[in-house]
Parts: sequence; C-alpha cells; structure tokens
Amino acid sequence: MKKRLAVAMTLATAMLSSACAPEVGSKRWCEKLEAKPAGDWSMNEASDYAKNCLFRKESATKRQCEKLAQKPKGEWTMNEAGDYAKNCVLTQE
Repeated sequence: MKKRLAVAMTLATAMLSSACAPEVGSKRWCEKLEAKPAGDWSMNEASDYAKNCLFRKESATKRQCEKLAQKPKGEWTMNEAGDYAKNCVLTQE
C-alpha cells in the first residue's frame, strides 16, 4: 500500500511540475532560456531556441523595418528612428 502511494505521489508531482513549464517556443520559454547560461543548454534547447526564438525575432525585425520604410520619416517617433537605425541600417550587410 505504501509503495502504491509513493508511486502515485511521484507521478502526481511529475505531472504538476511539467504542467508549469512553459511551452517550447513560447515567448515565456524563450525568455526563460535566455536567462539560463548558454553553456548549460542541451542540444535540443539550442536547436529549439534557434528555430523558435532567433528566427522569430529576425522576421519580426524585418517586418518592422519594412513597415517603417513605408511610413514617412517625418512621422517617425524618436524611438522608431532609433530602432530603425539600430535594426535596419546598422545590421544590413
């Protein structure tokens, strides 16, 4: 009886702790992994991070650059001008 109870408690704990983990590729998961030293990442974490976090940021930045390029520069805010310079001009090769 005690063994069954111990197994049930272990399974319940495992299920509850995994339910709290953020979904791989979610914004929360990316932020959690960014806070972890890269040397501690598993190969799967590094691969998932590249697919779900880096490429998403790059495509979002590209869309932001395209959107700002269509907007008249006289209507840009100071933040938009700074972001455009940093993300669209300085990073182009």
